Amino acid sequence: MPPPPPTTMRVAAALLLLCLAAITVRPCLAASDLDKLPFLHASYRTGHHAEYSPKGGSGPTLRGGSSKSSKAHAANDALPPSLTTSRRAIIAERFVRKPGTTAGQSYECHASTIVETSADGDFVATWFQGTEENAPDVAVYRSTLRMPRAGESNSSQWTPPRRVVDAVDSSPVTCGRKLETKCKGQMSTWNPALAHLPNGTTLLFYKRGPSPSEWAGYYVRSDDGGKSFGSEQSLPKGITCGAKNAPIVVWHDLPSADRNAWSLLCGASTDEYGKATATGGRERKWQLFVDAYDNRASSWTRYGPVPYDGNAIQPSLFVHPETQLLALVARSATDYDIRTQRKVDPHRDSKNRKRMIYPGKKYAVMAVSENRVGSVWVKPARAIAVPCPNSGLDATMLPDGRLVVVHNDWDPRSRSDNSVKSDDAYSRSRLVVSVSGTRNLDSWRVACVLEDATKTKLQQGQSMGPEFSYPSVSLGRSSGLLHVTYTYDRKGIKHATLDPRAL
Repeated sequence: MPPPPPTTMRVAAALLLLCLAAITVRPCLAASDLDKLPFLHASYRTGHHAEYSPKGGSGPTLRGGSSKSSKAHAANDALPPSLTTSRRAIIAERFVRKPGTTAGQSYECHASTIVETSADGDFVATWFQGTEENAPDVAVYRSTLRMPRAGESNSSQWTPPRRVVDAVDSSPVTCGRKLETKCKGQMSTWNPALAHLPNGTTLLFYKRGPSPSEWAGYYVRSDDGGKSFGSEQSLPKGITCGAKNAPIVVWHDLPSADRNAWSLLCGASTDEYGKATATGGRERKWQLFVDAYDNRASSWTRYGPVPYDGNAIQPSLFVHPETQLLALVARSATDYDIRTQRKVDPHRDSKNRKRMIYPGKKYAVMAVSENRVGSVWVKPARAIAVPCPNSGLDATMLPDGRLVVVHNDWDPRSRSDNSVKSDDAYSRSRLVVSVSGTRNLDSWRVACVLEDATKTKLQQGQSMGPEFSYPSVSLGRSSGLLHVTYTYDRKGIKHATLDPRAL
């Protein structure tokens, strides 16, 4: 019998590698199974995955791998277009909070987080909801998702939303766009962040204050997987925990098997402004921190700031499976030339006298700590090849060593000019999932597009396109699937389930 052709051998080898990578996630699929999965794109079956890294590298390589250049995409200086329209990894989509009204009144909802709360794959999600962001009537709501057990039908749905943190003032508001009075500066409730602890407790962190630069941290506790929460507790002064994203649990590197030797690490940040400038404006003063709770000592400590020659907030924390070092990815308000890692002179809005969102120059930033709990940060954060127009993101590490980042993505191929106005209008209209190379955080590509409304025409009087933003991502321990929740045009919260093998 003649040997198989080289193409067949390459495909077989690719399938073998895919199987080996999937062992830590779920049982491996046969080649015939891959062809039957409708969400698998043809390029996935044949192994054609374009990867891109700017010249000279774009971020820290934690361990293994090396930077690769791509002549086909170097001109764009961004993620490659080969997979930007792909939705093959999405296996389910549903609303946690359907867009609509409450008691005949319109509302806004935003800033969701999602965490797994049981070995059976149950989840809880939270978000804030009210007249609009920064309004006194903003409260925190939750919904739970019970996954079907053996023998049960696969028809799980999110439970009706339930308020678990009351608003500062639930009386009729006196501010809002409809009243033509800004809510900015009003006492409000902000950015809930969920954490599930090794002892089974679920904590819900949130902030109260007139603005992110003045808010204080609070939390409530649940012992039933997020179905109900207790009374409000204050965090120590200077601790806010979870500026946006869910905290993570990290086990201490000790020789003894102490089940209490863990820390809860929160990606924290300060969102402040500096002194007035000569032009009358104020420069941003955004810094990244880690708020750490040591379970054995029952104490909180704030570590940082993380060194960075720019402005960044809302970090997402992860631990690399090989180096065991704590790392973070965060949104940045600083313009960069990704090829040189040099800052670019910011554009200024003469009317508002502040830095504008200018897609095409803003990227996510990454930093790596010197240890497992983030108490020491020596190397400064730097931009990576993940375009992000100063909007919230979230990240998680897959068992195979790839990092997944869910973020808004400015799309340079859809812009025929450098119109700041048009780019700003659609800066949160495209939400994507980007993945790194295996154990190589220099190489990035867009693997899935969750939403894309960048071509939507603005109606008269409309200044912003549809908004799909502030994602939260959680990796299911039992299923190996990725669960993403995100703001759906400020009118609802949407949930997408993804198969990481198709990314």
